Amino acid sequence: IEFLKLINSKQIGLNEFWILAKSIDNNCNEDSLNLTDETINENLKLEKLKKIIKKDINEFENSNDYHIDEQKKNFILSSISINNFRKKVEILLRQYNLFAKVYNLKILTNDEIKTYCKEIQKIRNTIHGLDYDYNQETNDAIVYVILALYLHLLECFKCEKKFNLIQILFE
Repeated sequence: IEFLKLINSKQIGLNEFWILAKSIDNNCNEDSLNLTDETINENLKLEKLKKIIKKDINEFENSNDYHIDEQKKNFILSSISINNFRKKVEILLRQYNLFAKVYNLKILTNDEIKTYCKEIQKIRNTIHGLDYDYNQETNDAIVYVILALYLHLLECFKCEKKFNLIQILFE
């Protein structure tokens, strides 16, 4: 629940991106992804691609008598699997929308959800040393994801007074 301390942050930095990404990964398990046949097929194709890339990396290292840093190899291979991370963010934002409908809050459009998922994925990639330009869209994505993650945890704990807790949290 470490991500809760991000709520009162004026600016969220690189270290906080890791906290948020880790919280999303830890609190949204694979079972909550509701994988469709299409998503399962896509994941199988990505796994096949991952095996091909791993083989190509090994062949490159052997033929060039050069070893790629283990962290760089892991990043290359993990970037292929980031699909599930974005799916988790999407599920969180859709859960936020369900809450927003009940309390007449701003409902995110499908385009906003896709954009925010991409933003959160981009800031997650800064963990691997990739540069990122922090802007208002990034900030909006972070705020909605933090709120959605908080709502998700309240739902997991079967909390009935979510709106009151959110009001207190943001006061």
